[in-house]
Amino acid sequence: MVEHVHLLYFSPTGNSRTTANAVAFGLESNIDLNHDLTKAVSRREVRSKGIYFDKDDVVVICAPVYAGRLPSCFAELFPSSIHADGSKAVLAVTYGNRAYEDALVELEDLCRASGFIPLCAGAFVGVHSYDDRIGSGRPDAKDLDAMHTLGRIALEKLNEGEVLMGAIEGKRPYKSGIRSSDPPFGAMVSGHCSECGACVEVCPVDAIDPATPGKTDVSRCIRCSACIKACPLHVRGFFDSRHAEVLKMLEERCLGTRREAQLFF
Repeated sequence: MVEHVHLLYFSPTGNSRTTANAVAFGLESNIDLNHDLTKAVSRREVRSKGIYFDKDDVVVICAPVYAGRLPSCFAELFPSSIHADGSKAVLAVTYGNRAYEDALVELEDLCRASGFIPLCAGAFVGVHSYDDRIGSGRPDAKDLDAMHTLGRIALEKLNEGEVLMGAIEGKRPYKSGIRSSDPPFGAMVSGHCSECGACVEVCPVDAIDPATPGKTDVSRCIRCSACIKACPLHVRGFFDSRHAEVLKMLEERCLGTRREAQLFF
């Protein structure tokens, strides 16, 4: 059993939160602190005060993959605001059954720059944020078992005093991730908006003003789909020809294909 286990994650649609908790379950330990960095206000507090881990801490770190990279609003916290003094880390990324590309090696590099010692890492499939048919039902029982296994691997390495980790799949330099479009586009409203504020509550980048929830500041939108999934009237969505092209690509490449979890240790 590990004495001090922490979770650190960014999870607009819940996949990474589920994964982090499932990996921690495999460590057979209680969770000391849960650092949910999804909300913009939480990340502002971290930038102001920092998060500090010591050498006795084990931290499960998880984030989603956007176009083969980590979300920039999460990645920018390393190493300036997240600090570890030789803390052990278990790394994980979640992706929507297409590919995780360079996100996991990016996470490894950021964590090492912050002072973490990665023990092991994994890439796990969840339902795609753009289309619920892609990765439908994921993570399932097989996925959760793989997450538990990653935690057990970390526990075994800790018990054996083994801290070296093998190579992770991905390339350096990293591929280009999602960049601002010209003109930018994001999740918008098509139809009657009741102004209930559900979208405001879940937006991780404050792209929706509480005073005008029917509008989106597309220059801030990271296209995570959290507001779309939260809208009770189902009037939020991506209404842009470029997004339609992405959906077509995903349907052609990802529907009917099952990608499995990958573990690195």
